[in-house]
Amino acid sequence: MESARESTRAARRELPDPGDEDRAWRSCYRKLEALRQGLLPDRDAGVQEPEHDGAIQRVVVLADNTAGWQAPPAAADLLADQVRAQENAFDSEQQRVLTTLLGSAFIEHLKDRLDYTARTFTDINDQLASHPTRHGNAVRLTWEPDPTDPDAGAVVDALTQGYRLLSPARQETVRSFLARKIDAARADAAVGGSADWREHLTTALDYRGWLKISLRYRPGSTSRWVSFDAAKHGAKSGGEKVVLLSQPLFAAAVVAYNAAGGRAPRCVWLDEAMTGVDEEIKASFMGLTVAFDLDVMLTAHDEWCKSPTVPAVAVYDLARHRGLPGVDAVPYLWCGGEWTAVALPISNAHADETLPAADGLFAEVDSE
Repeated sequence: MESARESTRAARRELPDPGDEDRAWRSCYRKLEALRQGLLPDRDAGVQEPEHDGAIQRVVVLADNTAGWQAPPAAADLLADQVRAQENAFDSEQQRVLTTLLGSAFIEHLKDRLDYTARTFTDINDQLASHPTRHGNAVRLTWEPDPTDPDAGAVVDALTQGYRLLSPARQETVRSFLARKIDAARADAAVGGSADWREHLTTALDYRGWLKISLRYRPGSTSRWVSFDAAKHGAKSGGEKVVLLSQPLFAAAVVAYNAAGGRAPRCVWLDEAMTGVDEEIKASFMGLTVAFDLDVMLTAHDEWCKSPTVPAVAVYDLARHRGLPGVDAVPYLWCGGEWTAVALPISNAHADETLPAADGLFAEVDSE
């Protein structure tokens, strides 16, 4: 009898308390309710009610509309399959792009661009050499591989020789350099959340970013060339800065226009370019535009361009008359050292008596 009681007590200790199951159920239900509230704003996950009494609620995920709502393990498998398919497609597209960009045709194209850059800078410097300032100061442009990129120098040097003339080792150097640039484009796309990493290739493979362009300065024909850095620039007067920094811009414009037809206009538009500059520097500046054979249009508050270095210029002075709407453009002509006011033909001597009443923008002008 005592052994039976002891067995009963041992079995009771082994068996769970019926109340534990109820408590576990209630705890699970509370956690599901909390999860349901957390998932309410999410359209792709939710808690599904049981289909019959006694069944437990289920968490379901919508990974793909065609597959419908699924349990988390099945949804995870579906998403993994989709990721693998996209990676395979991405790898195939990447390989196609790499094959195209790392082939000899594209690399020869880069060589052509660098050759064009060299010719352009030579032409610009030829123009600068033939047009020093009146004081003999001169500037020139230099370009070199970017010293901050340890591989740019070897690659630019290799590309100047032509891809097919390179040894296999140097060809591989060029290909490896371009491959790193492509990897950088992919990384930038990932950081920026771009859907198409190829959009970043334009920047990554822009050969101009592999170069460093600098300005050199020579204060006289017998002086040596020095870097026109911030210190040299700051030591110049405002007028000298205008002239020296305008020279390479004008020379670049000349080289670009020289590629056009001989009768093509050579226009340069300047806005308040000589504000605060003394008359001598103005004359030098305007004489520079004449020497470069440029067609200049200048806007300024009080600049008339009546300088001996300017053979001819047409000036339009914008004038207002109190009480009258609109603005008059009064023409003047500077030619051969003479300043002439150009008379305008008047078709109606009494036009001012027949002006209609002003309205719109000028209705209240000068009404005080």
